[in-house]
Amino acid sequence: MKFHLLSLVVTISRHHMSLAEAEHKQHVQEQMEEMKEQQAFHCHLF
Repeated sequence: MKFHLLSLVVTISRHHMSLAEAEHKQHVQEQMEEMKEQQAFHCHLF
């Protein structure tokens, strides 16, 4: 029973990690988009 519980915890933590990783990637992508927009804006000004 303990082993089953342990494997369940490992599965959940792995799933949580992949979720966090996906969120992080999305966040980084959003930041990159913002930077591109800002650069385009600056290029437009000058």
